[in-house]
Amino acid sequence: MMMTGMMVLFVLLVGLVLSGIFFRYMDTTAGISFSSLKFADLRMELLNLVLVIGLLLWALVLIR
Repeated sequence: MMMTGMMVLFVLLVGLVLSGIFFRYMDTTAGISFSSLKFADLRMELLNLVLVIGLLLWALVLIR
């Protein structure tokens, strides 16, 4: 049980670090307003979302 909790925390930490890396190299002018998003920024947002969902699914596989 303790090992499962540590793995979940590790996966969440890796997800936060990778999200931080993606957000650091994204265009800061895009922000959260959807009117200023370009196609490339939207693609990076989608890639970031897929990465986070993939990490959560991997955590679920490890838990089982």
